Amino acid sequence: MRFAFVFYAVGALCVLFGVNMLPAIAWGVYYGEHGAVVSLVIAMLLTVAVGAVLMLALRGSHPRAGAREGFAVAALGWIVLAGFGALPFCLGGYIPNYIDAYFETMSGLTTTGASILTCHGGELPTDIESLPRCILFWRSYTHWLGGMGIIVLSLALLPLLGVGGMQIYRAEVPGPTADKLVPRVRETTKLLWGLYVLLSAVECLLLWGHPSMSLYDAMCHTFGTMATGGFSTHSASVGYFASAYVDSVVIVFMILAGANFALHYAALHGRLKIYATNPEFRFYISAIAISVVIAAISIVGMYGLGPAVRHAAFQVVSIITTTGYTTQDYNIWPAVIRLLLLVLMFFGGCAGSTGGGIKSIRIFVLLKHAHVELRRLLHPQAVIPLRVGGRPVKDSMVQSVLAFFVLYMGIFVLASLVMTAIFSTMPKAIEPIRAEHAVTSDNVLITAVSSVAATLNNIGPGLSHVGPGDPRAYSWIPAAGKIVLTICMLIGRLEVFTVVFIFLPWFYR
Repeated sequence: MRFAFVFYAVGALCVLFGVNMLPAIAWGVYYGEHGAVVSLVIAMLLTVAVGAVLMLALRGSHPRAGAREGFAVAALGWIVLAGFGALPFCLGGYIPNYIDAYFETMSGLTTTGASILTCHGGELPTDIESLPRCILFWRSYTHWLGGMGIIVLSLALLPLLGVGGMQIYRAEVPGPTADKLVPRVRETTKLLWGLYVLLSAVECLLLWGHPSMSLYDAMCHTFGTMATGGFSTHSASVGYFASAYVDSVVIVFMILAGANFALHYAALHGRLKIYATNPEFRFYISAIAISVVIAAISIVGMYGLGPAVRHAAFQVVSIITTTGYTTQDYNIWPAVIRLLLLVLMFFGGCAGSTGGGIKSIRIFVLLKHAHVELRRLLHPQAVIPLRVGGRPVKDSMVQSVLAFFVLYMGIFVLASLVMTAIFSTMPKAIEPIRAEHAVTSDNVLITAVSSVAATLNNIGPGLSHVGPGDPRAYSWIPAAGKIVLTICMLIGRLEVFTVVFIFLPWFYR
C-alpha cells in the first residue's frame, strides 16, 4: 500500500471540500446569520489547513496509484470528509453532539437523507426550522457534492491523481461497471459533472418558477433531488409545498437522477432512442410503472384517483431512486404498500446514477441468471448463455454480481440483528406516535430492519419509528445505533467492496 499517495490525495480532497463551504458562507452573509458564518469559516479554515499540511508534507513523495490506493482513497476520503463536514454543526452548537453531527454529515455525503433533526416544534437545537438557513444549505449541499462524488470531481480538477485516476474512479462511481464516456478519465468526469450541473440548473429554475419556492428552497431541494439524497429545509419535506407542480418536477428529476448518466450524455448528442433500447433503463422504468399502479390502486380509497396516482408516483419514485423525499406519511398506508416500498428500497437506481441500493442492473442480472439456471435444469446438455440486451454476459460479471448480493444481504442481516438487539434494550425510547402505533415487539423489529434498509440503501426514511410520521426522525436512536447506521450508509454509498477491503489485513500487503 502506497500510504503517501493515499494521504496526499485525502489532503487534496480536504482542501477542495473546505473551499466548497464558501457557498454556504455566502448565504449566511446574505441572511445576516453571523454566528453561523463564523462556525462555517472556522470549519473551512481547519479543513483547508489540515489538507494543505498533508499535501505539503507529502509533496513529491507520492507514487502513482494502483487499485489498492484507489479503494483506500475512496473509503478514507468519505470518512475524513464527513468528520470535517460535521464541524459547522458542532462549532455553532446546532448539533452539539459530535456523533449526531457526524451521522448527519455522513448521511448528507452518502446521499442517504436520514436525519437526527426533529420536526417543527421539537426541542432546540435539533428542530429543522430553527437552524440558520446557511447551515441547512450546507447540509443540503453535502448531498450535491456526494451525489456525483467529491472524489470524481477531484479527478477532473486535480492533476495529482493523473494516470492512477481510473482506479479511484472505479472505486467511487456507483454501479457494477464504470464505463468511460471518453477515453481520458479527467474528460469523463468533466462530462459527468457538466451533465450533473446542467440538470441541476434546469430543475432549480423550474422549481424557482413556483410562487412558493424561493431561490434558496429551490437550490436546496434540487441538491436533494439530483443527488437522490432527500434533505429538505422543511420538516414536512416536499409535502410542505402541497403543490402538484412541485411534485411533478421533483418526480421527473428523481427519475433522471436515478438513470445512468451515460444515457443522458448520449441523448444530448441526439441518440434519444437509447432510453428505449437500454435493457437496464427499461427494467428500471417498468419496475416504477408496475409499483405505481399497485400503490395507486391500494390508496385510491384514501385520496381519490388523481391524488392517489400523484402520491403513489411520488413515493414509489422517491424510494426506488433512493431519494427519500416524502409528501405523505406512508406509515398509514396499507401494509402491502409498506412491504412493497421496503422491497423497492433494495432496487435502487441504475448503474452510473447518483442513486444507491443494489442497482437495477444487478437485480436484472440476478433474475436473468435464475431464469437461465431453471432452463439448464430442464436441458442439462444445452449451452444457454446469459444475455442482457442481446449480448452475452461474461461469467466473471455474473460471479461479481452474486458475490456483491451475498455480501450486501449478509451485511443487511447482520446490521438488522445488531439494531434489533439495541432497540430491544431500550423499549421506553420507542413511544407510540398515535394510538394505533402501540409499542410491540413487531414495531421494534420493523423499525430495526427498515432503519438498516433505509441507510444501507441510502434512502433516509424507513418504516414505523424511523418513518416520515415520526417527528423525532433518527434522533432518539442511541449512539451505538447511530454508529452502526453510519457504517451502513458508507457501505451502501461505496457499494460494499470498497469498505470491506479496508477491514481485510491482506489488503494492505
